[in-house]
Amino acid sequence: MGMIFFFNPQARVHVYNKMDAEDLLKMRCTSHQINQEIEDHMSFNVKLDQSYKCFRQLLRLRISSCAVANFTMKSVPPKRLFSFPEKVRKLVCDGVISKRILDIIISRCTHLTTLILTHETLRIHGLISSKSVQNKLTFLKTLSLQVLRNPGDDQSELNSNVSVLLSSRFPSLATLKCYVSLCGNWVPLLKFIERHAQSVKELVLETGDLSDRENTIKYLHSNPHNQIWSFLNRKKLQSLDLKRFELHDDLLNLNFTVLDVWQQILAAQQTLIYFRLHSPGELSESLLRVILNNNQVNLKEISVSNIKHVIERPIFNLHMFSRCTKLEVLSITNTMMNSREVNDRNIHLCNMDVLPVSLTELIISGYCFDINEISTFTYNAASLKHIVITDAGPMSYSQLLCNIMKNSPFLEYINVRPIVSPNGESAVIPTPETIEGNQDRTLLSKLYSKFMNAPYDPLDDLNGFEAFLLPQDRQWISDNV
Repeated sequence: MGMIFFFNPQARVHVYNKMDAEDLLKMRCTSHQINQEIEDHMSFNVKLDQSYKCFRQLLRLRISSCAVANFTMKSVPPKRLFSFPEKVRKLVCDGVISKRILDIIISRCTHLTTLILTHETLRIHGLISSKSVQNKLTFLKTLSLQVLRNPGDDQSELNSNVSVLLSSRFPSLATLKCYVSLCGNWVPLLKFIERHAQSVKELVLETGDLSDRENTIKYLHSNPHNQIWSFLNRKKLQSLDLKRFELHDDLLNLNFTVLDVWQQILAAQQTLIYFRLHSPGELSESLLRVILNNNQVNLKEISVSNIKHVIERPIFNLHMFSRCTKLEVLSITNTMMNSREVNDRNIHLCNMDVLPVSLTELIISGYCFDINEISTFTYNAASLKHIVITDAGPMSYSQLLCNIMKNSPFLEYINVRPIVSPNGESAVIPTPETIEGNQDRTLLSKLYSKFMNAPYDPLDDLNGFEAFLLPQDRQWISDNV
């Protein structure tokens, strides 16, 4: 330890940055000078667990971020709870915490910008009251709520702590992450979003799981969900100016009024950068086209599933994406149909060759397409690093793999899985009697041997081809593919 005194102060701070919190606690005891340097220049990310032997010493540090795992002490005076409360910016509650301790933290840490509450904390009944947060957390920018439902929980009401938070107002809130199954009760969440329409820029919502289908139906039968608009201010919701929108709800098709709310909100957006929507077929092609047209200048990531297609015209024209010149990630998946139905209904992607060349990641699942179009796209998209194609209908397996790997000089990951029938048997995996000839099978054998360390078996290849490519693999691909 003594050698550190021969370093200049800047070098000592560099050394401090390489040390963990426990060693720094010991270092502070070596001299008043070092103790002062650590307090002046260091900030700490700590985990608070009162069973930890150095627990009280941790509270004396200049903490910028803390995760509470176990904190119920009655003997800690409020002023001893953080020596530098004004420095705390992030609080994660992921365990047992008493109401008294949480109230003290919220009252003293007046500059909190991020609050994350997980199921382990939110399940503590009566932990948060209106008084706990009223006129506090004025600098809060990110709020994340994560609640898992237990079989014995009352499914008719929201978690009591979540209800309190959703009835509150945080004037600086910019990001809301809500992983709470609503079971059809959307009004509290939508009212919260409406209340923060002028400040919130990011919504990340996971609000409905198939396991909650029965409870959702019960709630909707006993509540006038068709009158939701009477509780909401349409203009305020449409005034939302979002940069990120992510919604995963497997039960959205049960609540058409809520669907209408989201459709109107999305149709009004003009500055989206990240857009993700997973639902059971409630996003129409026409609404998607509106979203793309309104946000084409900014969009960097799009992930959509189960798009509602016109049955009489089962063609999905990807030309609508062509003007999104900053687009880096595109995921289009169809999970509502099993693999056999992809063939039977023949939902076909067209104009894949005009997808933005700015793409670095492409995921296609559950759609047929022209192999020549994707070959043209991969030839033009020099920045492509990640590609996943699954359940894409019958095509030349070897031609698809080879064209992608030859055309993409910076490819780092590829996953191509042939279509598989519902009974688990290979539906269209190439065999000598179908598409692939001897030359193709030889090439596939080479690829599997090189990248998967396994032989290619056309009768038992249900998992497809998956490989992580290294820069040195380029020469091998050039020589062998």
